[in-house]
Amino acid sequence: MSAEKALQRGLVYRFLSIAFSAPGHDFAGTVVPLLTPSLTPSRRLQDFMTEHSQLFVVPGRLYIPPYESVYTGDTPGQLWGEPTLCVLKEYMREGLKPARAEEPPDHIVCEMDFMRHLCEKESLAWEGGDCERARAVLEAEARFLKEHLLQWIPAFAAKVRASGTGYAGLADMTERYVMLESRDIDIILAKGYTDEIAPEPTELLTGNN
Repeated sequence: MSAEKALQRGLVYRFLSIAFSAPGHDFAGTVVPLLTPSLTPSRRLQDFMTEHSQLFVVPGRLYIPPYESVYTGDTPGQLWGEPTLCVLKEYMREGLKPARAEEPPDHIVCEMDFMRHLCEKESLAWEGGDCERARAVLEAEARFLKEHLLQWIPAFAAKVRASGTGYAGLADMTERYVMLESRDIDIILAKGYTDEIAPEPTELLTGNN
């Protein structure tokens, strides 16, 4: 592993955080060109704005909750369950506040942004030559993936894929990326340095992995 690799992984998590945020300037500049290069950003952005509202904001026929606790809590469909509090504790351990103050901390955007933070922290550790600290951050990444993201992203992604909207590709990319990340980090922790790390989003979308 290296500082550059960790930073690149952080950029992927930043991309995924933007991808599930309300579509705006960042979304138009990073997500739209990747998914629909044949369409103008302004034209496709409006479609994504409508789909985002229908899927992730307004409860209705197409609504798919973007919260971990809905999928993993003791009471199905409940917000602010035990998983939410566990996620919040992870943030507090890092001295962070949720990326979206107006949402429960287990929103997909918050969790992806937290992984971005950990990757950037790992990068700084490698850059400073502190291998022990870098390994500790990798262990935190592995734990968050296993205890949180992998517990609900597959079910969430399946629902989004079934919606047939423009978010289907993003959901598929997200599921595949977190699964590959978990696998590759385990390899790194078990065997030491390796360049085999999860692919970039473009590779996931085109099925080159």
